[in-house]
Amino acid sequence: VAWIILLSGCALAFVYQAIAVVDKYYRMDKITDIQLKFDTAPFPAITLCNLNPYKDSTIRDEESVKKIANSVCVCEDDECEADAPKVPTESDGMCICAFDRLTQDAWPCHPKAIWQNTTCQFCDDHMFCQKYSKNGERQNEPCLCGNGEAFCMKYDRMAKLLNLWEFFGELSKVTDITDDEIEALGFGNMTDEVAIVTKAKENIIFAMSAVSEQQR
Repeated sequence: VAWIILLSGCALAFVYQAIAVVDKYYRMDKITDIQLKFDTAPFPAITLCNLNPYKDSTIRDEESVKKIANSVCVCEDDECEADAPKVPTESDGMCICAFDRLTQDAWPCHPKAIWQNTTCQFCDDHMFCQKYSKNGERQNEPCLCGNGEAFCMKYDRMAKLLNLWEFFGELSKVTDITDDEIEALGFGNMTDEVAIVTKAKENIIFAMSAVSEQQR
């Protein structure tokens, strides 16, 4: 009887430990090892490197990243809502919208007749403008204002407006990536977010290093 009790206890302990180990494995915990060293830094002690392959000034001037876009919209009581992915037809109403690529929000939207080409005294780095400057600074930038000049955005009147149905159409093509393409990019069997971001940065650096400095 004693041996049966002892054997049963060992078996239960084994099952418990096995379940705990398997559970810990499937949690996929991230282990961070930090070591502090206070050795003397070799010359040069400080090195500044710019690993950003894109020029901020060029990106701001590129028409493809501007925040003004055409979209199909539905208006009711002077309030318009964009139907961004929809391809326009002859019966659809069209609006010009302020478009945020990060959140993919198109707002505010107004019919084209409401927007006015004008000049704004101040525009910030995000291309939002004020018809009349509040700090006394006058830049006199070309802008597009809607809703009684309550909302204005910088617009040089020459760049082609982004068509949201084309943007979302191209976005759907980009997101439709085959397993072979994922494997070729080095993302196969990757689940750790940090590793995925690091690999994506490496791919960008390698891609940019393959083009000429002028194209960068």
